[in-house]
Amino acid sequence: MIRRQVDHEWWLFAQHDHAALAGDFAAQLGGQVRPLEREVLAATRNHDVGWIEPDAATSINSQGQPVDVFETPIESALTTWRQSSLLGHQALGDYGGLLVSCHSLALSAHAAKGAFASKPGRAADLPLHFRVNKFQHAEIELQEQIRRRLGMRLDAPLTCGLALESIEPREQQLVYDYRWLAGMDQLSLDVLCSSVVFPVLAQVTTAPGLSPQQYHVTRLDLHRACVRPWPFVGEAVTARIPFRRLPATPFQSDEALRGALRNAAVEQLAVELIPTSPLAASA
Repeated sequence: MIRRQVDHEWWLFAQHDHAALAGDFAAQLGGQVRPLEREVLAATRNHDVGWIEPDAATSINSQGQPVDVFETPIESALTTWRQSSLLGHQALGDYGGLLVSCHSLALSAHAAKGAFASKPGRAADLPLHFRVNKFQHAEIELQEQIRRRLGMRLDAPLTCGLALESIEPREQQLVYDYRWLAGMDQLSLDVLCSSVVFPVLAQVTTAPGLSPQQYHVTRLDLHRACVRPWPFVGEAVTARIPFRRLPATPFQSDEALRGALRNAAVEQLAVELIPTSPLAASA
């Protein structure tokens, strides 16, 4: 669940809906950027499918607020990411499943880095280390099985499932597809969260095998953002996402929050991406 603070309200977006928004953005890539294939668009739209059940049973944090995705304990996140990989592979097939698994593995590596950061006087959390290692080994095993069926190499050095130094076209295509999946995921979060989380999309390229290019994201208001340089085919990108609006008043229990969500109307937020901010255009 994404919790967005808007004045005295919380706007709540389901993770799977956020992923669908990322897919809507990805479908409109073009111009100087090579468009993504249909199976990559499907993977982008469904990379958070494992969040459907957790979001339906959302809970409160220590302040009585709906738990935001960035507040999710790593133990819970590992279970959800694994479900995303398994359900994604089942629904999308081998290549789409490989993309989702690479995403899950990268998220676990990032989360583990923060969780295991050394702090004076803090003992190592050995059970958590074990869970993370178990999760990552399971993802690597799934990726090896998929790579074998796709006829991709198993002996190349990989970083979270990607052969970053390879010059083989299939490996470069996988890196390209995955990085745009991740980039559109970040852009969707930038549009939906209380503030911009990823002001720079730094790892994407205009075509497989080329050097990364930085894309800068600026939020203009509640529903518009500027992306520079412009990676899309049209003059603007528009999309809609469902959300529920609740008063920003702390809840006393998980059950109280879930009841409020059930009773809240489902609204539609219209979002727009533009290439240049109005202030810059008038300067």
